[in-house]
Amino acid sequence: MTRNGLQNRSRKVAGFAGAWILAGIMLAGAARAGDLASAVIKVVDEPIAINTGARGQDELWYASTRHLELSDLDPLSLPRLQVLRHSNGIWGESSIETLVGDSDPAKTTLFYFHGNRVPVECAIEGGSLIYQQVRDAISWETPIRFVIWSWPSDRICGQLRDFRVKAVRTDVDALFLAGVLSRMPRRVPVSILAYSFGARIVTGGLHLTGGGELLGKKLGHENSGSMHPVRTVLCAGAVHQDWLYSGGKQSRACSQMNKLLVLYNSLDPLLMHYRYLEKNSRPAALGFAGLDQGRLADQSVVFHQRDVRDQVGLSHSESRYFASIELVRQLSRYLQWKKTQ
Repeated sequence: MTRNGLQNRSRKVAGFAGAWILAGIMLAGAARAGDLASAVIKVVDEPIAINTGARGQDELWYASTRHLELSDLDPLSLPRLQVLRHSNGIWGESSIETLVGDSDPAKTTLFYFHGNRVPVECAIEGGSLIYQQVRDAISWETPIRFVIWSWPSDRICGQLRDFRVKAVRTDVDALFLAGVLSRMPRRVPVSILAYSFGARIVTGGLHLTGGGELLGKKLGHENSGSMHPVRTVLCAGAVHQDWLYSGGKQSRACSQMNKLLVLYNSLDPLLMHYRYLEKNSRPAALGFAGLDQGRLADQSVVFHQRDVRDQVGLSHSESRYFASIELVRQLSRYLQWKKTQ
């Protein structure tokens, strides 16, 4: 794609942030009217016509945990995610067994995790736009299986309460993610792109596949610890800075990574206040402060980080990250698996 084309796509992503806010207001109104459940069911269960611009050799998937609770977790089977697949111009129902079982070693399976306060329909359309950004930023040597992971991130009244509730929920989703990743065929190259609270799901899930524990639970099947190493990009990660260090809550995560790129913003006005999530420890967010490479629990991971304050500025908006062609190209190169790898 030309530079002008990328700039136009970047403007679409930036403009979509406003649509997220509007949709959130609309869904909040639906909830007050008692119609929220039917609105979500309509989006998830009925075929959805969205122009994704997917290349013929690529695949576009949507996997949702919005209907699941911790009690739905069965360590011995695949989590029962709601799965859609884009085909012939529409989204249609599929299954988690198909998503995992049809994985192709000749394609890069790329999971995308959105941040907090993203309604279900915005997760689908926003994820589709991110796919187009990443697809067009570089020349991919392999086709892409792009999977939009949608988790229950709808707005909860009270910002601090919202953050604390979602912090617990990301651990639950990490368990579901680990159940999926650990059953992916080992020959399939996997990459992960995550934003804000989505990054907590990713680091937690990789910690579990590496043999770690969350919420008193571990993976309980024979495939744990045997997955293909993952290429990981964390943008504005709402994750404790010390969790990936030796002795940290998610210290086993890096052992599951082939590469790790951290894009943090030392001007982020939201993550600047991340320390208020916990009254006693006052943790710093890695999406605000970055990481100390020398303290990472696994020193074998190829690690890079970048302070994007000059590109993103005084903002926590995902659209600001993807409005920068330079950043999109950098993260896309990090996510790419080449044919010989």
